[in-house]
Amino acid sequence: MLEKENNPLVSIIVITYNSSKYVLETLESAREQTYKNIELIVSDDASADNTVSICRQWIDENRDRFARVELITVPENTGTSANCNRGVKNAKGDWVKLIAGDDALLQNCIADNINYLSENSTASIIQSNVQFFEDTFEDNNFMGISQVELMPFFKTNITSKEQYRLILTGNKVIVTSVFIKKQLICDVDGFDEEIPLIEDGPFFTKVLRRNYKIECISAVTVKYRRHIPSKEENRGIVLSATYAKNLLIYSKKYKKGNVKQLHYYFYNLSLYLIIIYHKLSITRRIKLADQVFAKITKALRKVSIYS
Repeated sequence: MLEKENNPLVSIIVITYNSSKYVLETLESAREQTYKNIELIVSDDASADNTVSICRQWIDENRDRFARVELITVPENTGTSANCNRGVKNAKGDWVKLIAGDDALLQNCIADNINYLSENSTASIIQSNVQFFEDTFEDNNFMGISQVELMPFFKTNITSKEQYRLILTGNKVIVTSVFIKKQLICDVDGFDEEIPLIEDGPFFTKVLRRNYKIECISAVTVKYRRHIPSKEENRGIVLSATYAKNLLIYSKKYKKGNVKQLHYYFYNLSLYLIIIYHKLSITRRIKLADQVFAKITKALRKVSIYS
């Protein structure tokens, strides 16, 4: 029993979607971990490139490094949240390390988290630091380190309730460096598949609602790749109706009743409406305007000056 506690099986879950350009770096970083008791799961979300064939070949050549390996594929794209859930569902480890197929783990990533647990056995979710790079992991593309331990979110003796209040007002957890107990993910019913493109905010909000405190270590454990889009690509991302709708659902479902977040909710609502407005008939535009006015009126009644 003591050996299991000191040397638990850890599931590294690589989340891929059209990741062929970078996924080998991610897989190699899993193989090179100094911690040994690891299973590797690759969960692919119907990539249109050759991500799956690259992963399959690499797994065939490196499966002996891991306690267990699994490659999960699906016929249709389902979104990041569902992809994460598939990986977690198939994980056998006590602890889960999710990593995107274009990021990479530092060699001591798993060991640093396990070492923290040896002295903090009640922890269920741990945030660590991230190295940021622009596009490639070359030294001249290094952008900095996160320094999460300096954030108010991780101040000394902070409670889960205080963290919950902070996350409602915009404080973010860096999902790429989080180390999570599998049982916690099950307890909060995993990632919200109703919001397929935004897996992190809803998940951490649920975690804090359930009074799980997010712990913090100063170790740097992950390399995070920031892709710099062109103006055209950026416009496409920002004005994506699907993404705007995801933001709207997130605001309404998880930040409802928080007066400070009303502006955030209505910003996302207006973004979504701007995108779809030109597609509607005059009759539908009038009906939509009435519906939006009703929503605004209802929300403002919650604010003290309208009470």
